[in-house]
Amino acid sequence: VPHFIFTVPHFHLLSHFVLHFCLYLPSIYVCVMCIRKLHHKYYFNELKLIKASSMRKKKVIMDYSGINDHEFNTLIGKVVDCLEGHHLLTDLPISLEEIKMQMQDFKIKWQKASRGGSILERSEKNDSKQILVKTLRSLSFYVNTVAEGSRSILLSSGLVLERDPRTPEVPGVLLQVALIDGKQQNQLQIKFKSQPYALIYEYEITSRLDGFEQPLWQESFQTSTSYGNVFSPTTVGVTYYMRVRARNKHGIGDWSEVVSLMAR
Repeated sequence: VPHFIFTVPHFHLLSHFVLHFCLYLPSIYVCVMCIRKLHHKYYFNELKLIKASSMRKKKVIMDYSGINDHEFNTLIGKVVDCLEGHHLLTDLPISLEEIKMQMQDFKIKWQKASRGGSILERSEKNDSKQILVKTLRSLSFYVNTVAEGSRSILLSSGLVLERDPRTPEVPGVLLQVALIDGKQQNQLQIKFKSQPYALIYEYEITSRLDGFEQPLWQESFQTSTSYGNVFSPTTVGVTYYMRVRARNKHGIGDWSEVVSLMAR
């Protein structure tokens, strides 16, 4: 029967292995503990997020300044319709008559500005919108106070519910999208509000419409920032249409609302 003879060289090899194992043992221990710590941190963060989402009271948003003019006009009309004759939201901080007057004033000035209005007309439209933004903020505070987290009451106001907190996903629809006059002639400046999880933005601009008066999208452009984007050259008197969306590693967001401006 073959048997192993333990000699001096074998003893040196074994002692060498034991010595190195003991030297690296603290490092191995530290690595294992770091991995466990990261795992626990991730687990408890996810647990906190789920718990906060379930315990947090639902509310309507307070700031409506980032909504584009077309959606803003629609929202105001919806809120007025919902609050008129409401059985619970009766003690409004601003009367419905006053809100209707503000709504009508904004609608008139917005229609003038959207047809290639002057700088003065656009400024008047923006001032009128700011008045309504403050009104919606007051209404939102009142509705949140009365509702106390009741989803049915919040929805019945016509206002916009806050989104539940969640981990990064596909980008949402971009807000505050606008075409404005460039700093130089034959230029249009592209503006929109950035999103924290967007890696790149894609926008399309055209001056052509189809038989249904809808933009015919052709060429698209990409940018990594939400500022300093310029489209040129433009032709005076021609109306240009633009939309934009965001991309990240999770996917592609929906297109924004179409905005337009007549080149001057």
